Amino acid sequence: MTYTIQELSGGERSIVAICLFLCLNKIDNFSFFFFDEIDAALDTIHRDNLSLLLKELAHRGTQFIITTFRKELLEYSDNMYIVKIVDRESYISKGTKNEAYEIISIV
Repeated sequence: MTYTIQELSGGERSIVAICLFLCLNKIDNFSFFFFDEIDAALDTIHRDNLSLLLKELAHRGTQFIITTFRKELLEYSDNMYIVKIVDRESYISKGTKNEAYEIISIV
C-alpha cells in the first residue's frame, strides 16, 4: 500500500521524519542533532525504541540536544537542563534526572 504524507497519523509522520534524518546521517555523517519534542506524537513503544536508537547513535559519537515532556527520552540522557519561565523570562539551569522527572510528572 502507498500513502501520501497527509494520510499518515502524527506519530507515523514523526517516524518518517526520523527515518529521513537517519538516512541523511548515513550519507553525510552529521555529528549533531537538535530535536524539539521529536517524541510528542509517538506512543510509548515508539518512544522507547527511539530512545534506544538515539543512545546507540550517541555511543557512536553523534550528539543530541532534545526537548521533551516524555519520560522515555530522559531515561538514556546524559545531561539535563531545566528551562523555567518566570515573569515571562526564561531561566536555564543544569538539573538532575529526578528534577526532570518531577517536572514532567506535573506537566
